[in-house]
Amino acid sequence: MPVQPPTFVMLAGLPGSGKSTLAAALGARLGWPILDKDILNAVLLTAQHDQAQAGPLAYELVLTMAHQLFVVQRLSLILDTAGRQPLLLEQAHTMVAEAPGTLKVIRLAISHAIRQARLSQRAAGPSQWRSDNTSAEQEAAWYAHLPTDTLLLDGAQTVDALLTQTLVFLQPETTCKQ
Repeated sequence: MPVQPPTFVMLAGLPGSGKSTLAAALGARLGWPILDKDILNAVLLTAQHDQAQAGPLAYELVLTMAHQLFVVQRLSLILDTAGRQPLLLEQAHTMVAEAPGTLKVIRLAISHAIRQARLSQRAAGPSQWRSDNTSAEQEAAWYAHLPTDTLLLDGAQTVDALLTQTLVFLQPETTCKQ
């Protein structure tokens, strides 16, 4: 019986767009591990690293963990990170080629007003954004590097609606022979 290649799901979007909520629902549904860069960043900040050190270290750690799980152990996984840095996408492509496996990129977007309301309701934490004034133009520029086949979701939808759309997107492509 052929083994299904692992799937690398990269979530992208601004803080408060619904990435972590979708990651949790998707991970629970599929039994896939979730790698959350913000958790690693919070640990590093709590250990007295400043953000200039903690941010790059958190990315290095999450990418090292992703390589171990995806390439070495051949597990499908979910990477929960803002996805703004082209390096993340480059590293994901490298891992997918090395595994080999499949890369699926999902970007969540939401209106500024709803995102601000969500951010203001968050519990304070060392790595939690509580407000953000990113303009629509800046957001578009930050995500211009994402592939054209990225699934764009409206993060204002219910978790069930987001999960349903994501599961359809993650289904293996089938080819029909004529």
